[in-house]
Amino acid sequence: MVEFVQSPNYYRGRLKPLRLVVWHDMETDEYDTAAEDVARNWFAKTTARVSAHICVDNNSIVECVKPGDTAWAAPNANADGYQIELAGRANQTREQWLDAFSASMLKLAAQWVRTNPALRHIPPRWLTDAQLADGVTAGHVTHAQCSRVLGGSHYDPGKGFPADYLMSLLQQSEIIIGGFLMALTDKQQEEMYYRVMYGIPAGSAKDRFNPDGSAARVFDSADGDYLRQLLEVVAGKQLTPEAIAASIPTGLAQAVIDALADKLSGK
Repeated sequence: MVEFVQSPNYYRGRLKPLRLVVWHDMETDEYDTAAEDVARNWFAKTTARVSAHICVDNNSIVECVKPGDTAWAAPNANADGYQIELAGRANQTREQWLDAFSASMLKLAAQWVRTNPALRHIPPRWLTDAQLADGVTAGHVTHAQCSRVLGGSHYDPGKGFPADYLMSLLQQSEIIIGGFLMALTDKQQEEMYYRVMYGIPAGSAKDRFNPDGSAARVFDSADGDYLRQLLEVVAGKQLTPEAIAASIPTGLAQAVIDALADKLSGK
């Protein structure tokens, strides 16, 4: 579930291009309305004088500041940072950050980052201190790192935060699933649709259908949802990822094969 609760604590627009995703914790217990409660009861108050772009718990995301605006969350990393607040505390152990609640939350947050058009240009990598300090290199950092390098006293999300696990989620081939359809032309999308839906062999699709743009419109309006429907069809017809990738431009084909293979195997 995604809800929008506008925080009054932000600057309109940005002084610098967005280059950082900054990870915080909300210093709250793990419970399934933590994102809503922090957004409504804290960031929505003018007296708080702080905000974030999104709050995340195990089952929901609450957006408080749009990515084109500047949240007040990490001094010296606000102007070019996208701020993400996670339910949890900085004193949690790695094991606590990887329990069922947090695992669901991290997957939800990673999916948001991977599929958000405003964030897709930020590479899925943790920046070194030098890269953070250079003011140019794009990537991911923690609030603690921002404080250490750019100034401040915060230490969240703590030493136990599973940065490696989160990065593995951000780097998953699923990023291709979320965006590869948009790299195709309408004609290519149409051809892929008909090959999958009707089992038309590669090389003969152009002789078997008369594209009217309907498939491309579906892809454009509901990329993720429609892809899941396609995957159900694939599973039902026992089509291979290779068969689908035959409709994908050279260079994307292998990435699509890998991504679909993971999906079909339940990863």
